[in-house]
Amino acid sequence: MRVVQCRIRKWLWLIAVLFVVYWVLPAKATFPGVNGRITFARFFPDTQSESIFSIRPDGTGEKQLTFDAANHFSEVSDWSPDGSRVAFHSDRNTTESEFVIDIFTMKADGSDSVQLTSHAGQNVAPEYSPDGATIVFDREGSPGVEGIYIMNASDGTTVRRVTAAPAGTFDFQPHFSPDGKRIVFSRGLCARGHAGCLATVHIVNTDGSGLTQITPPGLDIHDTDWSPEGTKIALESEFDKELPGSKNDVYIVNVDGSELVNLTNNSPSFVGKPGTPCSRSGHAKWSPDGTKLVFWQGDCLGNPAIWIMNSDGSNKHLLVGNIVLEGFPDWGSNQD
Repeated sequence: MRVVQCRIRKWLWLIAVLFVVYWVLPAKATFPGVNGRITFARFFPDTQSESIFSIRPDGTGEKQLTFDAANHFSEVSDWSPDGSRVAFHSDRNTTESEFVIDIFTMKADGSDSVQLTSHAGQNVAPEYSPDGATIVFDREGSPGVEGIYIMNASDGTTVRRVTAAPAGTFDFQPHFSPDGKRIVFSRGLCARGHAGCLATVHIVNTDGSGLTQITPPGLDIHDTDWSPEGTKIALESEFDKELPGSKNDVYIVNVDGSELVNLTNNSPSFVGKPGTPCSRSGHAKWSPDGTKLVFWQGDCLGNPAIWIMNSDGSNKHLLVGNIVLEGFPDWGSNQD
């Protein structure tokens, strides 16, 4: 639930920014392959809903894949290795008495939706294994069950727990390595009140052994994605975004935690100080050929949108977005 709340806070921040615009102005591993379609989530302020779309990397051929009812959402999609299906989570089964999030898959055109989880609480952030046979995800909301899990991708059976976070922490946003032997994920520690949670990035073997922390404590680094060739990890740093001078950037780092490089180098945020430029970037995902990253970017004037850049941070350009809210992109190999 804590991660869902963080995502909701991110969307609420974006909504608040857009509100200011209208009244003041006169959030996986990518497997090797060809660069195909990109999925992303779009938020509709008029219905307070969020649905998944896909688009070609040249900005053409946009398709809506889910059609979510008012006050419901589908988001955080992940392409299967062969580009035929998309995994995602959705609160479509939430009722007035129970808030639940389940994991689904669908064909690349949005048809043939299959529900994989039906557990109490929140099952979120699904990602396919390199062979497409299993899906890794995190479970939230119920004491004693929070952690990283793996299940069959076809029907959600054979659920196996990989991590059990220590007391006071929670594990989230898991991603398989390209060889399918390890999982990178974030471990959060909520100890800063309303300012949010600190997160560090860890790697673990799929059987739960060999847990290794690869980013230092004291920062809030999360939202990872393993590069297709397996040597680097994309990260998002979002440290104390409520404080003046804070930054929100996309980084890449070697798998062993060395050579942390800031790719977006956004200007600091000075909330409430008119005329001060700032920008925020996050949720970067590699292209299947490993040469580019798709990510979310917004500025102090709103316009949260989907952008693309080279893997060294050069040639940043807008893919899709205007005054509606887009986020949570993922890059697949589907060529349709």
